[in-house]
Parts: sequence; structure tokens; C-alpha cells
Amino acid sequence: MVRAGGVVLSAALLLCGCSSGPREVEGTRPTDDAALSTCKELIDKLPDSVAGLESIELSNGDGWAAAWGDPAIVLRCGVPESPALVPASQCIAVNDVDWFPTQGGAEADLSNLSDATVDMTTVGRSVNVEVSVPAKWQPPGDALLAVADAISATTDAVDPCL
Repeated sequence: MVRAGGVVLSAALLLCGCSSGPREVEGTRPTDDAALSTCKELIDKLPDSVAGLESIELSNGDGWAAAWGDPAIVLRCGVPESPALVPASQCIAVNDVDWFPTQGGAEADLSNLSDATVDMTTVGRSVNVEVSVPAKWQPPGDALLAVADAISATTDAVDPCL
């Protein structure tokens, strides 16, 4: 699919290397009250497991982030738009949610991923959501399938891919 306009952020998310207890997700909590409200609703609707991995406790992700497994698949809600997405970019649809893939901040080819985390960012939603999938759990399709219904239920498609 080709994007008709607009952009979405794709930034790598990292978790601290904590071996026990809550982990910390890097990133910034949304500052917009409406986005934060939507994000809290989304986080509440997410499944307990994603791609066969159980959720993990985050020390600072309350209301805007969630994670599963080790290395963690990380979902972050309320991210800004990405400069890597341009009108000619390819995006994919998973259960009626459009996604834009990046690795290292550049558009990624899902048929030829490197051994790095792939960041999948929603396209054209009322609140942007990013799912970072470490190389160990790629391709990212299982993770996207697991979270798509919650994203559809809590965010609106305002400018989907064409």
C-alpha cells in the first residue's frame, strides 16, 4: 500500500536490562490529555500475551506503554509522527490497522529485515501507536495481530493508507 500523506514516528524502544522486578521503558509519556486518555484505554484492552509471550511489568509505562517477553516486544502509545514516512512509502494492513515499518529510523523492507529491532508504527490513526519487535521475535506479524483489535477499538482511522 502507498501512503497518501502524513507521517508517523518510528523510534527504537529499549528496556533496561533488569533481571527481576519492573522494567523501565524508554520514551516520553504523551503530554496531550486526550491522547493520554486514549492510551490508557488502549493499554487496558491489550492482551496478557503477545506472540506467545507473557506481559511484563513496567515501572514507568503506566497508561502509555506495555511489554511482553524477553527481549521485550514493546508497545508505546502516543508517539509523534515519523519523518521516514513519505507519500511513496509502503505500509501494510493487519486486521484493519495500517502500519509503517522502520529499522534504525529508515523505512524497512519486511521481506529483508536485518538482525535489529523492527519498529511498526500505525499510520493514519487518531493516536499513533508503535510496536517494537526484537529480531528474536520477527517477523512482526504475530505481535501486530495480537494488538490490532485493541488499537481498532480505542483509536480512530482518520487517514488510512491507500
